[in-house]
Amino acid sequence: MSGSNLYYIYLDTKITGALEQLIGYFQTQVFDSNKCIEVICKYYKEIADTFKNAFIKHNIPFRFVRKQADYKLDKGKVVLYLFNAQSNCRLVANRSLVHIFVTHGESHKLASIKPIIRIYDYVVTSGNVGIDRFLKSGIFSPYDVQSGRIITLGDTFLGNNEFHYNFDSNALVYAPTWEGGVPEENYCSLQEVNINKIIDFCNRELIKYVYIKPHPNLGHRDKNYLSKLNLAIKKIRKNGIFVFVCTPKNKKFNIFKFLLIAKNGDVKKINDWGAVKFAITDISAMEMQFIRKKIPCLTLIDRKYTNELYIPKKLNTYTSKTFFDANDYLSYDSESEKIRDELFDYFITYPSEEIAGMSYSDRIQWLCQYTTMHMRKKNKFFKENY
Repeated sequence: MSGSNLYYIYLDTKITGALEQLIGYFQTQVFDSNKCIEVICKYYKEIADTFKNAFIKHNIPFRFVRKQADYKLDKGKVVLYLFNAQSNCRLVANRSLVHIFVTHGESHKLASIKPIIRIYDYVVTSGNVGIDRFLKSGIFSPYDVQSGRIITLGDTFLGNNEFHYNFDSNALVYAPTWEGGVPEENYCSLQEVNINKIIDFCNRELIKYVYIKPHPNLGHRDKNYLSKLNLAIKKIRKNGIFVFVCTPKNKKFNIFKFLLIAKNGDVKKINDWGAVKFAITDISAMEMQFIRKKIPCLTLIDRKYTNELYIPKKLNTYTSKTFFDANDYLSYDSESEKIRDELFDYFITYPSEEIAGMSYSDRIQWLCQYTTMHMRKKNKFFKENY
């Protein structure tokens, strides 16, 4: 398999935040416009122009599909899926292709272990933590693991952010997730009780600056969460803490009067932009991003929901020091960093040191080549023995 025209990417969504996440992978060279054959995008009239303009702007090859005949793709190629959707089943039914669910981040959300994940030939996860989560949920069996169906590819699909750790910083980042596709999967921490905790934590830890990085989908299902975000910003600022909101410029959040406040000179007080001493998030892929960057991370939870999650037992000690319910006192335990570092290779695991040292783009090329060869061997075995 050559290094060009390696794979398709399939996208079925009306959520512009999902489009932004996909474009982010091209911007960070996880995906390469020269290696991607096309982004195959399910057509919806209400999003067609927005998606088309974004693809053209970022030089991403694409085409819309509307009917069954449009789903015919070149045989022997790989199709990558970042998001689960019912129409994915239609394309996965084409057995002349290799189908890989690569995810769009690593988290403990129930969305990470939906039964639909079993339809794909291969599933990518960040590390052994993901494998154990799949096993605990029963989505995959030990045989699936032994047969090579689940592939750990480290930080390839974790996503990225603009923050880095600095012990001497007087800033933290708060990254609330969105309200979820259904109420039962709402892990968003934008509640008054949590904002009060963050303010109290800032005062105790001498934090003067708070970066707020909301999930790109915030307010998609329930627009009340945009109001909750605005109220959080106002309350934190009223307590004498500078707030910087990190969000795409085209996002229609009603918070523009709070954005970056650079004109009045406040931004000059931060000598190391993006440096933080702590991160606060909730059950979301941001937790793993902060773990990868070794930023001390506190996770705001609601035990009503987290008790239903399939968090591997190996993380019990770590989560006991980093997970905080509404009734818990929000505090930092330095022991959590030691535990995190001991678990680092469990969170982020690679098939080999060679692959760990590859660029993102080269890892995707390896993934396509490896799975294509693996699938051929498997199909040959079944043809010869059954």
